[in-house]
Amino acid sequence: MEALAKNDIQMDIIRELANGDFPADESLLFSWIAHYDPQTKVNTAVKGYLVYSPESHEIYVDIDSSEFGTCEQWELKAHPCKAVGTGIPAVVASTADLACW
Repeated sequence: MEALAKNDIQMDIIRELANGDFPADESLLFSWIAHYDPQTKVNTAVKGYLVYSPESHEIYVDIDSSEFGTCEQWELKAHPCKAVGTGIPAVVASTADLACW
């Protein structure tokens, strides 16, 4: 994972995860989180990451970005999308009840 870090914030997160009780499971997918500004079309790295388990369809999100007003942790259940392909997500997860949609 160290090879994927692009800044000091991401290296700090890697150290925190390595020193914690983060499971060493090679099937887990990991992604950095960035803040996207639709007006400037600029992505800004924030202290945050996402871990997805394709086996259990669980997503863990940790964002600590007081600069953009988001300091949250979520454990979400991902649901496979019916149609997949280029530009179409494979799974969807939300803090809202998707059955109401």
